[in-house]
Amino acid sequence: IAKEVFEARCDKLWQAAKRMMPTITIPSKKRWAMPHAYAFPKDKDPINKTRPIVPYYHHPCKRLLFWAGRAFLFILKTSQENSIIDAFTIFNTREFVPKATAATMPREATPFLGDVKNMYTNMPHNGEKGLKATVNWVLDLATKHLDMKKLIIPTHKNTPHKPFFGAIRKSSKNRLHMPTEMIRSILMFDIKNIYFTLGNGTLQQTEGVPMGSPASPALAVALCMKAEHTWLSTLSHGDRKGVLGFRYMDDLLVF
Repeated sequence: IAKEVFEARCDKLWQAAKRMMPTITIPSKKRWAMPHAYAFPKDKDPINKTRPIVPYYHHPCKRLLFWAGRAFLFILKTSQENSIIDAFTIFNTREFVPKATAATMPREATPFLGDVKNMYTNMPHNGEKGLKATVNWVLDLATKHLDMKKLIIPTHKNTPHKPFFGAIRKSSKNRLHMPTEMIRSILMFDIKNIYFTLGNGTLQQTEGVPMGSPASPALAVALCMKAEHTWLSTLSHGDRKGVLGFRYMDDLLVF
């Protein structure tokens, strides 16, 4: 894909966002740039094993992806807390100790400890278990069970405020109401347009998400939550009570 085509797609997304969220400001195109990929060696085997990194620092849609990713992660957290989605996710490591301490399990419970292999790079985009279907599944559930018309997102990264459901003052410059369909459009755009340069060439990632996009953590968590919810929903009420799990990103502990 040519640089001009990539930036034109990004500009089209910004224009759509501006129509739905008139108070936002489209950033200057002077600093727009397609991400460049590099490999980060792993400590265990730095010669043969690397982690692919694709920084979105100058990505044209970085700000939109940050807002959508933050909104999506908040929706996931709220959905799990309200039992809309049944999953093992720990959204903050500080949550683990009190939750684990409060849990009760029989002495004969068997622990399983592991991780999701190649979490970021091993996720399909298409199909029932893919990222696109997962985004639609989460947002459709949220539309049905949460008051999405009142979802407010802080617009600055370093603000102490968190997303919430409520009213927003017209004079507020640091908070934004992001419509559900805008969140969907931004996340779908990110999945379909993962382009980056490598050497003198340009590549498209067609599986997984880039380690560098502001929306990638939320997408990765969502895929795991959907898989957990799907599996747990097959258990009887009695069997479900006998399963306890904790997962922070790709690290999983299940009893």
